[in-house]
Amino acid sequence: MISKRHDFKNIKNFSLFYGIGNSEELSKYDLTIVEPLGQNEISVKEMQAKGTLVIAYVSVVEIIEAFPHYKFLREEDFLKIDNNRVMNKEFNTYLINLKSERWISILMHHIGNLILNSNYDGIFLDTMGDVEFSVFNEQQQESLICGAVDFITKIREQYEDIIIIQNNGFNKLIESTFNFIDGVCWENPRLWDINNSDWIKYITGKLTNLSKEQMKVLLLYEENSFTSQEFAKINLAEKIAKINNFLIYKTESYC
Repeated sequence: MISKRHDFKNIKNFSLFYGIGNSEELSKYDLTIVEPLGQNEISVKEMQAKGTLVIAYVSVVEIIEAFPHYKFLREEDFLKIDNNRVMNKEFNTYLINLKSERWISILMHHIGNLILNSNYDGIFLDTMGDVEFSVFNEQQQESLICGAVDFITKIREQYEDIIIIQNNGFNKLIESTFNFIDGVCWENPRLWDINNSDWIKYITGKLTNLSKEQMKVLLLYEENSFTSQEFAKINLAEKIAKINNFLIYKTESYC
């Protein structure tokens, strides 16, 4: 029997959708990443029946108060600087310490439910790149990266056949996780930013080398408008994806 991980190596396209339903449209892709709260057993089976690999979204480092598992957390589970919780103000989320045994236990239970009960083909580990945030000093980053690597290692040991896709975390984290994951997603890179050109070249080169190790690189680009400038950005993203054999998905909004 051919494994899901083997099937993933052969995908030609992908989509990402955090809304409700939409299984007919999503079934047109080889792989789709969805928010589990927006799907049900029937919609997942419908997509899989048409040959689509269905991947469940999981936020690893960030959490909103409305998320069901928030109530199980304690103050010591949150990441803090100067005794203040670290937040991603753009999304109004709190960052959680991956050294927290309670949070890891919650995540593993959640992932187990998605794989064993909801029958997803794999998981998309979002917010992983947070461990590289510049607000953390070098010692804190090392600790957070260590926690992230331990977490991904634990998932792979427990679920050998599922597809694991990591979102971002390309400076240091990917160097320790690439042996345990099947793909990485590069979300909204500022490919056109001349101030970041050296970094873009460095990361592109790193990801290209990793893709030669049979790891898929997914380039996710959000279109915010349809101006000529925006189309120029899209064209550049498509060009870089084609040159480096990355898969690209463009979406108006995935939030």
